[in-house]
Amino acid sequence: MTREDAINQIISSVAMEELGLSHILNAEGEKLQFVLGTLEGSSGLNPTLEELLKINESVQRTLSTAMQNQMFLQNKMTSALNAPVMEGPAGPAGPTGPAGESVMVVPAYDAAAAPKYAMGQMIMSGGKVYVVIDTPPYGEPGASEDYALLGGGDDANNDDGDDDGEVELLFSSGEPMTLAVAPLGAAGAMSCVGDDSAESGDDILGNPFTLPVADDTVSVTVKANGTLDSLNASFETDAGASAPANPVTVYAELYYAAPGSDTFDPVPASGIELEPPQPAESAATSMSGSASAIGFPVTAGGRLLLAYNTTSGMTSPEGTLDGTASAVATII
Repeated sequence: MTREDAINQIISSVAMEELGLSHILNAEGEKLQFVLGTLEGSSGLNPTLEELLKINESVQRTLSTAMQNQMFLQNKMTSALNAPVMEGPAGPAGPTGPAGESVMVVPAYDAAAAPKYAMGQMIMSGGKVYVVIDTPPYGEPGASEDYALLGGGDDANNDDGDDDGEVELLFSSGEPMTLAVAPLGAAGAMSCVGDDSAESGDDILGNPFTLPVADDTVSVTVKANGTLDSLNASFETDAGASAPANPVTVYAELYYAAPGSDTFDPVPASGIELEPPQPAESAATSMSGSASAIGFPVTAGGRLLLAYNTTSGMTSPEGTLDGTASAVATII
């Protein structure tokens, strides 16, 4: 097989995978039509609200996986189309360029340490940034479905956007975090989530607070001017943690500090109530939520962090809720 044949087969494989994705998306649409009774020849199932929410969550997970695979296929197609059919001898090395500005350091992939990677941890492999989406991860980044590609050689939290001019900022607690569960009518102490880190704070959700740069270990720095457009946040409780005695609702909200400022203010229209609530006597739940069309301007050098808090239906404090937080904010 020649090099040209190999490149053609790679392109053909991308086309086949795209065809497979289209069938999957069509099946998800027909599943919703069947449940709702809009599919030809179907009278529907008369589902309850809870069943509709579960079906919607299932479709959302499938679409999320399909979107991650689409990013991988796009990178694969671009590499194949740009690959030269004939390669000549390597030319002489050019002069070393000037050192760039220091940014967040993403550790290189280490096969020995991989079994201990946490959910949401970012890894550099082959000049690309990946995030762990299943633990413990198996295989290598780029070949395993346990890693999702974040960028083609650049940190996702920098000033390089995608083809549409969008920039995605990743928030992750890294290790499991603890949320204080508040009684009815009160908000629990806020826990701040940044770039692979989390810290517990005071009961200040919805109010400005001060966090000097020298003491800041959790925020994400904005690298270019733009407009904060959307936020997708999630919280997964630990299977081994003790379950609360009553249902718990988890909230998330973005905070922003302008360049040179130590004061973080809540970002309007970014507050999210994650669903479904943590059920009583249930120790493992995956909850999520999103906010769109936020329309909040941000400036290069500003800082963003994500705050989580909770409330329950009881009149006395409920204790704590352990889990892992992650989110993606989009800047256009």
